[in-house]
Amino acid sequence: MKKIYSIIFLLMFVASVVNAADRYSVASTAWNLTATWSATSGGASGASVPVAGDNVFIEGGFTVSITVNAACANLTIGTGTSGTLSFNSTTNRTLTVSGFISIASGSTLTTANAAGANSHSVLVAGNVTNNGTLDCITSDDLINFTFNGAANQTVSGTGGTTDFNLITVNNTGATGSNIVEVSTTNFTVPAAFLTPTDGVFKVSGSFVLSNTFFTPAGYSIPAAGGLWLNNANATVTAQGSDVTLNGSLQITAGTYNVGTGTGDDMRYGSGASLTIDGGTLNVAASFSGTSSPTLETITFNMSSGTFLLSTFDNSSTSRENLEISVAGSSFTMSGGTIIIQTVGSDAAVNEWDMRAGTISITGGTLQFGNASTPAASTFEITSLSTTPNVVISSTNSPALMLNGVTTFSGNVTINTGATLNANGEDISVSGNWTNNGTFTPGTTQTVTFNGAAAQTIGGTTATAFLGLTINNTSGGVSLSQDVNVTGTMTFTSGVVTSTSTNTLIINDGAGASGASNSSYVDGPMQKLGNDDFTFPVGDPAGSYHQLRLVNTAGANGDGFTAEYFRASGAALGTVPSPLIEVSNCEYWTLTRDLGTSTPNLFVSWTAQSPCGGFPYTTSLTGLTVARLNSGVWQLANGTDQAATGSVGVGGAGTVADNGISLFGTFALGNTQPQQNPLPVKFSNIRAFEKQQGIQIEWTAYQEENLSRYSVERSADGITYNSIGEVASRNSAIETKYGFFDASPIQGVNFYRLRTIDFDSKFAYSSIVKVNLDKTVKDISLYPNPATGGYISFQGADLAKGNYIVKVYNSAGMQVMGQSFTHTGGAINQTLKLPAGIKSGMYSLQLVNGDVKLMSKTFVVQ
Repeated sequence: MKKIYSIIFLLMFVASVVNAADRYSVASTAWNLTATWSATSGGASGASVPVAGDNVFIEGGFTVSITVNAACANLTIGTGTSGTLSFNSTTNRTLTVSGFISIASGSTLTTANAAGANSHSVLVAGNVTNNGTLDCITSDDLINFTFNGAANQTVSGTGGTTDFNLITVNNTGATGSNIVEVSTTNFTVPAAFLTPTDGVFKVSGSFVLSNTFFTPAGYSIPAAGGLWLNNANATVTAQGSDVTLNGSLQITAGTYNVGTGTGDDMRYGSGASLTIDGGTLNVAASFSGTSSPTLETITFNMSSGTFLLSTFDNSSTSRENLEISVAGSSFTMSGGTIIIQTVGSDAAVNEWDMRAGTISITGGTLQFGNASTPAASTFEITSLSTTPNVVISSTNSPALMLNGVTTFSGNVTINTGATLNANGEDISVSGNWTNNGTFTPGTTQTVTFNGAAAQTIGGTTATAFLGLTINNTSGGVSLSQDVNVTGTMTFTSGVVTSTSTNTLIINDGAGASGASNSSYVDGPMQKLGNDDFTFPVGDPAGSYHQLRLVNTAGANGDGFTAEYFRASGAALGTVPSPLIEVSNCEYWTLTRDLGTSTPNLFVSWTAQSPCGGFPYTTSLTGLTVARLNSGVWQLANGTDQAATGSVGVGGAGTVADNGISLFGTFALGNTQPQQNPLPVKFSNIRAFEKQQGIQIEWTAYQEENLSRYSVERSADGITYNSIGEVASRNSAIETKYGFFDASPIQGVNFYRLRTIDFDSKFAYSSIVKVNLDKTVKDISLYPNPATGGYISFQGADLAKGNYIVKVYNSAGMQVMGQSFTHTGGAINQTLKLPAGIKSGMYSLQLVNGDVKLMSKTFVVQ
């Protein structure tokens, strides 16, 4: 049975081959004469006239005239030497080609300019390749092409003349497989040449083309049709009317112009798509739906190029300049620039209305104004809009006003002379904020920084926010310019990083709320006025350590700046009686910048205060506020209050000093013996790989009543277990210790020291770690800003070797250098800065031989 089926299939195949005959021209006569054709190249004439299934070859040296309607499969013009196929009839004739058309070098497809004006037609379902002459316009005789394939078609070749008249695209292939692409070396067409009935006409190549494409002036790209501009030298000339996009338009290269004057819009119908991945699209007035206001849906994609809107006035009373506002629409932007040049003449019209149901913005820029914008123009954004990166132009002093809650899905740049008027509307920003002009918040307004990566607030102008919310989930917000808050500062998530030159300022009458271990200020911040205020300052490693002022007796002109440091306060100076101890883990600086008031100062401790996060305060008795005075720790100059709160593991509370008049550096102190260990002072605690284990080394420079050190190890930095003990030498001078862990964890090892007194009180050192899998590397500086003439750097995993630490000032001059040998693994080194080093910005470089491993900046106060 299988053999029978195989024979039947073979017979069917042979029959199909026989039916598709080849026909070769052997005479210069008419297509419809048998004398013109042979069944073989150079054979005898008399073969049947070609029909729809035949492959036709116009051989070199012959001219075949089409005087009747004709058809074939594939058409090859020119074999060996030149050949010509010419329409030569006083009646309009049609040539139907179900396959390809190929014109060889030196060969021609043309019309013979018979008497009268004739418009002949070629219907082609395959590719057209012209390496010779394709001339569809001869005096008043014309040839019009219709591309009617069921899959992608091309027009290619290097012929010196590729001169089309009218082109109709009626390709019935599925979306993406219905493209007719022109990429010939030369290509000419008359004005209004294109009818994209079904399928996409794609202009590629590099030939020069500048013309109108459609007729009439108010043309429409139908729902099944499309145009793809992919030639940098191609320009679609504008026509003086509205344009309707019901199908697809893609700009990859070249320039597409719509409209020549006021009110000439590009309007889209439901289901339309616009893709801009290069080139330029210029629209005279608005881009909106065919309804007014817009009720239509569109798919918009932009990854590159320029979309210039409103080169003339948008005169509509209800169409926004760019309006994609229906839930079924999709707006995707990853690059490119949208520029809105002119505001609408009607005050009720906004220039941007982006409320599509699906919005994906990962890049790109929305620019309001350019050099051609009329002076002092005010652009407007409608309610609940979303934007990409926004730039307000620096020319002609434009302004952008919000008419509803606005989401900036990227950066906001207010250029010099420009204004962003929030108009009392809330804003969310996921990128950076650069203010070189003017920001006006309005009477009730909050700007929320809610990026998922690091954000910056900067520019040449200090921004005054009414309400400011930090809700950054990763990376925090850094200040590169002063920031003023005149209303409420809200901390939700993310750390604000400030410096002495780029400070967060809470104005008189303003407040701050919500600070926690996940959201606070790392660096200096200022409070103006006489309000009671809790400074939401904290540790760059991730914890909140408040400092509170009660200043109700102060004046409106008061000003205070506070900053928290996660570093040893005891290391900054001596601790004479009546103080017994000062915190070795943290301290604050507080300066009175303005006024003469003497507020009450509350110093805090939390579960995160201890070095290592364990018992730090053991009794409320004896806790006090200590102040550093010229290298000596003293009781603060006010009147102590009793400490309040809880002690021990997880303890938290405050101790206050009333009516302080001297400011500077403050820390938690202790005046009672056998109370509040405020951990033993350590220096240069480090851990590193040695042989098949890990060596832990540390230096103690003040031991008293200390029994022993318990070395504890953890795999996660949370749960620790003792792996050995080292007896204390109870030395009053610098003493070095070491311990070898012969069985470390295969991965990250965290180590800390538990110091145990003879009376069983204990405290913890800072934590170091060694990463045996070598996948994590980190080097950090602290404290930053540096105070007291010292700065430390800590690395989680530094290779064995000889290193040099170099410090450079802001002018690039080296001010110190120190070499050391490292045995590998974690490192914690404290450097003594040069005596008399000036305040300012410095750079610390770690060098191994000729290789600079890292460079980090720090500030000396």
